[in-house]
Amino acid sequence: MRHVLPEDAFADWFARFLPRLADPEPATLFVPATITDRSDGKLAHLDGLNLKPRVVSAHARTRSAGR
Repeated sequence: MRHVLPEDAFADWFARFLPRLADPEPATLFVPATITDRSDGKLAHLDGLNLKPRVVSAHARTRSAGR
C-alpha cells in the first residue's frame, strides 16, 4: 500500500489497519515464525517473512538518517 497511496493517505490507512501497533499488538506480528521443515516449500517461505520486518526497519532507519 505504501507504493500505491500518497504518503499522508498511507499513514491514515496504516493507522486504521494496525491501530494498536505501538502497544505492540497483535503480539503475533512480533514473534518470528518457526520453520519445522525447510524442505517443505510452503513452510520455507516463512524464512522470507521472518526477514521482511528486519529489512523494513533497516530501510526506515536509513531513510530517517537521511541516506
